[in-house]
Amino acid sequence: MLLEQLVFTFISFAIFVYMFLRMIRRNDTSYVIVLVLEAMGIALNFLEVLFAVNLNILFIIFKYILAIIIPIFIIILEKRGIYLYELIDFTKAKIYFMFDNNKKAKEALLDLLEKNPNSYKAHRLLAEIYEKEGGMRKAIDEYVQAIDLNKQDFDSYYKVAKLLNGLDKKEEATQMLFNLLDKKPENYEASILLRRYINRFRDV
Repeated sequence: MLLEQLVFTFISFAIFVYMFLRMIRRNDTSYVIVLVLEAMGIALNFLEVLFAVNLNILFIIFKYILAIIIPIFIIILEKRGIYLYELIDFTKAKIYFMFDNNKKAKEALLDLLEKNPNSYKAHRLLAEIYEKEGGMRKAIDEYVQAIDLNKQDFDSYYKVAKLLNGLDKKEEATQMLFNLLDKKPENYEASILLRRYINRFRDV
């Protein structure tokens, strides 16, 4: 039991220092949440040692989750390019958007994009919000940026084509659909929409 506590203390403290240094280096206060959770896990272990008590299995699992598992999970995500501030801001934006608070959702997304202008998810959700509000030009700009970041986002190609058509830019809309079908010929909706646009050109 003593060996386990010593190993836990060493690993959890090392992770705590690592996360603290990342917070300082990135100047990102979102790490405070993780540091608080780690501190709670370390405090449980400290109380166990100080009062020489044996915590039950649930408390032991809980302290490992707080002090080791959660921060390691965050480190793994960051190694894959998914940062904590992005998770927090995007989750907040999603929740605000679900409850029709578009103003707050946009604030969260713009804050995220200020830190990371290459966040595909932020551009994509911001485009949806602008589209919902009727800001078609802004929505197009955001969808285009999303496409630049993810060439496989075929849905955004389709959205841009429809929005361009709504702005009476039929040639650009048609070209966008050609680009989409060149990349994904089996896209049935794009085929139908393109045929409709071509028929309108003929009627004119």
